[in-house]
Amino acid sequence: MDNTKAAPAFSLGLPRGVEALVKRAVGLDMVEALYHRVRTQQPPAASAGEFCGRVLRDLGIHYDWDADKAAELSRLPGPVMFAANHPMGAIDALVLMALMDQTRPGARLMVNAAADFVPELKAGF
Repeated sequence: MDNTKAAPAFSLGLPRGVEALVKRAVGLDMVEALYHRVRTQQPPAASAGEFCGRVLRDLGIHYDWDADKAAELSRLPGPVMFAANHPMGAIDALVLMALMDQTRPGARLMVNAAADFVPELKAGF
């Protein structure tokens, strides 16, 4: 992933001054700052799952999972479906993507259109 360019702003399509106020009001300015911090880390994330893991670490979010169950998932032949029912959430999707990357490299996650804003995630969706 090329992370040498400045992080693009998450544009809402509003006039500049109004957009800045809206972003501050809903916390999108903090999301943009987080995105820029993670996006510019070296070396660049090699996968969408690694990028998600870096976001979680930056946020101080830790998750536990059963390593034996994960090993079982990595050995299963054929397709595997992971599911989470949080249509407006992000943390569970980040954890799921990080875990999928470790257990089933190349797996993809179906998400809503909000993920289109983050180029580093497109390979995983």
